[in-house]
Amino acid sequence: KGGWLDAQEVLRVLLFHGGLAIDPLPRLRMMEERACQWLAHDADDSLLSLFQALASPTLGYSATHALLCMAITQLTADKLGLDASRCHALRLAALTMNIGIGRIQDVMAQQTSALSAAQREQVQARPQISHDILSHFGLDDPLVLDLVRWHHDPSHSQALTGNLVCRVVLHLANVLVAKM
Repeated sequence: KGGWLDAQEVLRVLLFHGGLAIDPLPRLRMMEERACQWLAHDADDSLLSLFQALASPTLGYSATHALLCMAITQLTADKLGLDASRCHALRLAALTMNIGIGRIQDVMAQQTSALSAAQREQVQARPQISHDILSHFGLDDPLVLDLVRWHHDPSHSQALTGNLVCRVVLHLANVLVAKM
């Protein structure tokens, strides 16, 4: 359990810093590797820990949401028999798809009123903002960038051909966790 909570804190800092994060890619890769180990060791305990953390307002929503989406997409990718490059892209996209609004996402998750017009605009703009931040970091994997950019609109005409299954998996994981 401590492992997931430690990863949640590291990811939370990274998501809060967004485009201002310093040298984030090595930290993301290390977190992804460790998360895969924890998930492979005990998927049930991993999901339980993450769902419990999701309900805790003190832990913050954005990072827990990302880790839970990563776990769900990895388990789904395993069941679908996706190749290693697509699994890696799904994991990294799940961890970073909301980097454009990490801090704002935590605030929105705790408010009891409906989103304001400005907040809805931020949510709609987030895939492109997150895509741009990741590109600025030097992430150049077209699969990851495609997943992040189109996770709200998996069948968009500008999305990469041949990556639809991954976009749908990420989209559904994102929706599932958001509704929890």
